[in-house]
Amino acid sequence: MMKILSFNNKEEIKAFFRQKVKELHPDKGGCIEKYLILQNWYKQALEQFRNENKIKISKISDRYVGYGNSFYKTQKFTIKELALGLEKELTLPLKENPCPYCEGSGINKHSLKKTCSYCHGEGILKLVSGNEEVIHNCTFCAGVGYINIERCSHCFGKGKIKEEIPLKIKLPFGLRQGDILCISGETMGVCWNFYIEVEVEPHPFWRLEGDNLICEVKVPFYEILLRDTLEVETLEGIERVPTGYFADGEPVVFTGRGPFLSDESRLRRGDLIVNLKTLFPKTLSLEAETLLYNFKNLIERERLC
Repeated sequence: MMKILSFNNKEEIKAFFRQKVKELHPDKGGCIEKYLILQNWYKQALEQFRNENKIKISKISDRYVGYGNSFYKTQKFTIKELALGLEKELTLPLKENPCPYCEGSGINKHSLKKTCSYCHGEGILKLVSGNEEVIHNCTFCAGVGYINIERCSHCFGKGKIKEEIPLKIKLPFGLRQGDILCISGETMGVCWNFYIEVEVEPHPFWRLEGDNLICEVKVPFYEILLRDTLEVETLEGIERVPTGYFADGEPVVFTGRGPFLSDESRLRRGDLIVNLKTLFPKTLSLEAETLLYNFKNLIERERLC
């Protein structure tokens, strides 16, 4: 049986389907039974993919965010998680339990009480039907004759408390600072939607800028002269870049090595732009200053030669 989970997007499902159609189509000498099975699988695959991928990106200015029955929180994400669309563990209220403090009533049973205005404290209601008088418990105060005037402070009168459960989700591409990660409650089996505002954790030398990832490499001035290569932290790991690439003072661009963009069909990536920042000492000792002058004179003599 073909597994939908092996596909990352709809385009991959469609490409696989087109390839198999060429093999199994009856006009091409294929088996009609296998062809019909493929057609049925294709419909189910697209439908299941739609149902399993109801996470979408929304801007914070969208009107519907926070309206209706919903849950809203701010969540910190690392630059690498956003750039590569990695899996992230979120803690979300995915279950509702009866409030243990008010036993699901929503009322603070220890609060002040007032006499029920419907039964006047008697706990019963008398209704006249023709010549008969019908007596039953007051439905407004449950037959006790009084009403608690304060709501439960734990569940705010709702009678239920949401239980937060860890959940791992794969982040969609293209999330940036201030975006809203929208998760349909239907996919989680609950009647409320989730709105997660993206907050990017500061990084010592990376920052997201538009479609690109900017990397700042800080190197002492003498290292540039003494080393043949410099270490650059990319999204895939540490790489060594020849020092000569930075000789003209321009940034070094790694094309297509930046963050994945929100392009489902081609999975395009931005660029990794590496800026070199040369570090100079604020003060020099007499010995260091002397050595530096000697070095300067040596370089000038070599140039003359």
